[in-house]
Amino acid sequence: LEELVNAQSVQPPLPYRSCQISGPRYLLDAPAGAVSDFDPTVPRYWEWQEELDHEFVLDEDVETQIREIVAEQGVGDELSSDWEIADLTL
Repeated sequence: LEELVNAQSVQPPLPYRSCQISGPRYLLDAPAGAVSDFDPTVPRYWEWQEELDHEFVLDEDVETQIREIVAEQGVGDELSSDWEIADLTL
């Protein structure tokens, strides 16, 4: 993740909804989505919550690395002081 986020090819701003965001900010949505409370809705007929243990927990070292990337990329400037990884979702 660190190598990908720091790649020059993802540094230019990307269009997102009615504004633009940085490439690193866009990429950080992936690990954030994994630990957020988002529940997939497709297929609608499948009661997957009953069949699967869908909780995803990041290793402490991985969470620390993500926090360092957020600080290095300035993404934390957009977040509250007590932010969690799930707050990186777009």
